[in-house]
Amino acid sequence: MSIPQAVRGFQLRRSRYLGLAKPHLQRVLAAAATNFVRVDAWLTGLPLALSRRHHLEKLPTATAA
Repeated sequence: MSIPQAVRGFQLRRSRYLGLAKPHLQRVLAAAATNFVRVDAWLTGLPLALSRRHHLEKLPTATAA
């Protein structure tokens, strides 16, 4: 699970509960939900991120003369 994905998608910035066991349960359930979202994206063929490209792919290609 990526941390930014969990923070944005499942509100993990702050815990809903007090104590130790309940926030742990919240993090475990958020991780499971994130995995379900990723499996669904994988099964439907949804690409992970269209905007991200490797920095070497951004370089202009040299043409042979």
